[in-house]
Amino acid sequence: MQPHIRRGRFFNHAHERLVHRFGKEIKSLLHIAGKRLMKKAYRIIDYQTKPHDWIADLKPLAASQEPLVTWLGHATFLIQLNKINIITDPVFQEVSRFFPRITKLPIASDELPQIHVILISHNHRDHMDEQSLLALKKHQPLMLVPMGNKSWFIARGFEQVVEMGWWQEYELKSSAINFSFLPANHWTGRGLFDFNKTLWGSWMIQCGDFTLYFAGDTGYGEHFARIQERFSSINVALMPIGPNEPRSVMVHSHVSTQEAVQAFLDLHAQHFLPMHWGTFKSGFDAFADPINQLHHWWSNFQLAADRLHTLKFGEQWLFDSLKP
Repeated sequence: MQPHIRRGRFFNHAHERLVHRFGKEIKSLLHIAGKRLMKKAYRIIDYQTKPHDWIADLKPLAASQEPLVTWLGHATFLIQLNKINIITDPVFQEVSRFFPRITKLPIASDELPQIHVILISHNHRDHMDEQSLLALKKHQPLMLVPMGNKSWFIARGFEQVVEMGWWQEYELKSSAINFSFLPANHWTGRGLFDFNKTLWGSWMIQCGDFTLYFAGDTGYGEHFARIQERFSSINVALMPIGPNEPRSVMVHSHVSTQEAVQAFLDLHAQHFLPMHWGTFKSGFDAFADPINQLHHWWSNFQLAADRLHTLKFGEQWLFDSLKP
């Protein structure tokens, strides 16, 4: 399972066409932006659940030997294991006035510990934010990025940048941590003329017997089953659960909450940590809709309650590698 490349652009499969995919995404963005401007979006604030109720007052550790995961909002996680600190898709601020941030960053960027590795899933501004990345440049991190993005980072002074395609691996030998870049069903572009010029994907982090999957942004597809065939034991899956609505718009690029649970089952993972909800007004969901739907579908699929971990913004979750 590899991305299809045609005339310098990436596609999810050989039958996907630029005019169709580009048209769908532009239509989606215009649809949502138009609703924002006309103030005719569905409910955006759930008055029963306030965003500030979901912010945890916790300080990150300088390092951790055991796997420790802290959710900072959206797709930004601080993952600490084997004394190495990894951050995914760092976004610490507003990225667009059309999609304003509704939950503040729980930890100031200058309060983060030393960051050794940064993983990028794709180049959309809510996952690859320039100002947030520049704030971390002082850490001199290793940047693991999808194909087509290296020059962007080099131009901004990042020195350790490794581009990767689907199924490629990078081993951090000094710490015995292996990173695998894996498929996703999505698209890329930071402007009107670079549509799909760079790749997108998901990540697997392995250290000893511990394996963590970071899904990035993705629509539902067969790639989850293909990933499970390569990685038979996945301890933790960090899965997007929103935006859900309007479904006719989101279906091409984002799993619904129900699909996220199905993808978790396809992966045969042990623990589910939700992400990509409640941080930005990126869809028409009320603030807590994705979480409420997640608990509904978790019960509907009859899954054990202790396998689901709904972190607050800034909350930490420790994986005990000694547990069966």
